[in-house]
Amino acid sequence: MPSHKRFSIHMAVGRRLPMYCTSAGRAFLSTLPRDEARELLRRSTLRALTPNTLTQIPEILKLIDSARELGYSWASEECYRGDLTLGAPILGANARAIAAINISGPTSRWTATELRTRLAPLLLETARAASGNVAAASRIENARRDL
Repeated sequence: MPSHKRFSIHMAVGRRLPMYCTSAGRAFLSTLPRDEARELLRRSTLRALTPNTLTQIPEILKLIDSARELGYSWASEECYRGDLTLGAPILGANARAIAAINISGPTSRWTATELRTRLAPLLLETARAASGNVAAASRIENARRDL
C-alpha cells in the first residue's frame, strides 16, 4: 500500500529483486535450513546494487540467522538508496516460506531502529495472519480431497 506521504521508488508489477539483498528475500531464506540457504547464496551472482549492498556470504548468513531468530529481516539501502525495508515470511503448511511481505520506509523520515521498533510488530502480526490463512486454506483443500 503506498503511503499518503510522497516518496516513490517505481516498482513495476512482476519486477524481480535479488533475495540476498532484500528484506523479503532474506526473510524467505530464513525459513530454509542454513546449509540450503548457503547453497542458494553460493549459486547466486552477488553484486552490489548500491554502496550498502552486502555481497559476502558470511555477512548475509548472519542477517538470515537473525531473521530466523526474530521472525523478520531488514535491509538498509541495499537495493535503492534512501530505502529501508523490513520483511517477514508467509509460511506454508511445512513451515517453509511460500511468499514474503515487506514494509519500506524512506531514510528521510525513518531510521532503521525506528522502523524496526515501530513497524516490525505490525509486520509480524500481518505475516502470522497471512500464514494462518494459508494453513486454513490448505486444511480445507485437503479435506475436500479426502471426500
